Amino acid sequence: MSRALRGALSVGLIAFLVYIWSLRTIVSVDSATNVLQAYSFVRDGDVWLDEFEPTASHISFWSYVIGPHRVSWYEPGAAYLATPIVALGEAAGIEPPAVESITIVGKVAAALMTAASVAVVYLMCAGICGHPRAVVVAALYAFGTSSWPTSAGGLWQHAPSQLLIALGLFASLHGQRWGSRAGLPYALAITVRAPNALFWLAGLGPLLRQPARALVYLGWSIAAAVLLVAYDLAAFGTPLDPYTVPPPRGNVVAGILGNLVAPSRGLLVFSPFLVLAIVGLVHAARRSGARGTVVRWQIAAAFAALAVYGSYEEWWAGFTFGNRYLAETLPLLSVGLAVWLRLHRTRRATLALGILAAPAIVLNAIGAWLYDWQNWSWEQLPWPLGDLVWRIDVWQPWWTLTHAAPRLDLVTLFSLATAVLGAFLLFRLARTPRPIRGRTAQ
Repeated sequence: MSRALRGALSVGLIAFLVYIWSLRTIVSVDSATNVLQAYSFVRDGDVWLDEFEPTASHISFWSYVIGPHRVSWYEPGAAYLATPIVALGEAAGIEPPAVESITIVGKVAAALMTAASVAVVYLMCAGICGHPRAVVVAALYAFGTSSWPTSAGGLWQHAPSQLLIALGLFASLHGQRWGSRAGLPYALAITVRAPNALFWLAGLGPLLRQPARALVYLGWSIAAAVLLVAYDLAAFGTPLDPYTVPPPRGNVVAGILGNLVAPSRGLLVFSPFLVLAIVGLVHAARRSGARGTVVRWQIAAAFAALAVYGSYEEWWAGFTFGNRYLAETLPLLSVGLAVWLRLHRTRRATLALGILAAPAIVLNAIGAWLYDWQNWSWEQLPWPLGDLVWRIDVWQPWWTLTHAAPRLDLVTLFSLATAVLGAFLLFRLARTPRPIRGRTAQ
């Protein structure tokens, strides 16, 4: 096994252990719908959620009524990827209507996918900034962003999206041969979440001047397209599924700014070190060569995704901790952070990163350990959510921290000890002198 692969497995395993041993689970209609869909695949091999309707008051789910059947609101990709874990849960006797089928099985599936994306981010960044700094990037991606409290907490679409987009980006940056194969993970990401088509288009963009490679990219995408169309035909009787219908629109400027800097939803508020990642992406985009072209196209996709989610009437993504909609941009931002670390190796730069990274880890730890997912305590404050996310006097992390006394129990203390141990192991891993050989990203 190569050194790079050993490093990736190590950071992925540490991330998974920290995620899973938080012992906090999420009760959410969104994540429940994906888990129930996976159980339907395992039990019946069909797309219907009919068998869960009698217990819907116990475990709620979102569904369309199509003729005599109920069908999930969401694309099938997250449920497909969760099927192996759900099958293990079913074999162990953890099945609906037991809530543990949603909370425990769903969390394990989400944590495993998010941890796998951490491993891919490490591999992707090791060739850019070397082994020690790639560990730092992977650790901040894992614990300094919504990857920890949200993506790894429940089976929303974010964990599988981040994993597949990270794989696509890794392939795109890995050279001409692998760049064409990026079509498969990028296309699979569309089966998880429709706006991920933006990243698929960005993966195709650098190949447009080489028709042969573009055709190979399209060929690798066919399997995912067939998978999605087959599901849509079975579920809705048409290949044009309801996911293509845009949600109600709002003020796009307010939505864009809110996703970036709103006190209780801003990506840069909960993960301020990503400012440095943006600087690194700008530098990478200004470089010539194939990798610079890949970065430019992916930046365009990230901006387009920001505009799409910012245009939603509920751009704040409903009930959640911090920013959720921009989780799919985190693999790209990790590349930017790796570039920044490669360029800035001084003590002053290290201090700047530490100052910006420390609050990110603390804030996301509050979400992972203390946030009241089941009762949605913060969202129950007497203001419309669209106004609440901008208020500073009831800032979501501070409110959570100051109202978390019932959750400061032995489980939380054990989770804290696990996270501290994980941080120590990552520190030791980063200090290990094992350079990664390979070309430097431009």
